[in-house]
Amino acid sequence: MDSGCEITVIPADMVFRCDVQDTNQKVLAANGTDIPVLGRTILQARLGSQDIEIDGLVSEHVSDPMLGIDWLQKNGVVWNFAECEIAFNQQKYPLLPSRRGGSYRCRRVILAED
Repeated sequence: MDSGCEITVIPADMVFRCDVQDTNQKVLAANGTDIPVLGRTILQARLGSQDIEIDGLVSEHVSDPMLGIDWLQKNGVVWNFAECEIAFNQQKYPLLPSRRGGSYRCRRVILAED
């Protein structure tokens, strides 16, 4: 989850190429660098016992799914920073540090519009 990311970005290796639809959207990293996008897809996923859909842009230049503010708002996710947990569909889920380094990290990605 990334509340500083305006749009959800999904790693290309998590989707079949035939499921990727064309898009004109462009994505920029916080430093203004282009993040190439292959298209848009809807990924079927599971959160605890809940089936969820993740609608996002697909890129070969991200290694982890980035659930952006678009997905968090659309799904009514409540992020409790004090308790390090989220609430999704009335169920609470604890948040864990990222897999890399065991500490919390912050990134910024913005959506560029024509």
